[in-house]
Amino acid sequence: MLAESEPEMYFIPPYVGRLGWIGMRLDRGADWEAIAGVITDAYLCRAPKKYIESIAFQEMIPKYKYSYE
Repeated sequence: MLAESEPEMYFIPPYVGRLGWIGMRLDRGADWEAIAGVITDAYLCRAPKKYIESIAFQEMIPKYKYSYE
């Protein structure tokens, strides 16, 4: 779990943490690539398949890294 493995960067937010949400501390020196990666991963976990497969979105994500079928 992210919050346990890197507590200086991630935390379980009150109220929504019980629903599986994870918070990222933006004031602790995270680089923008890490932040973008967390946002992308979160989006891909919840986005409808038609958006994941869209051409515009696929240009932003390496095809070998994510295979949602």
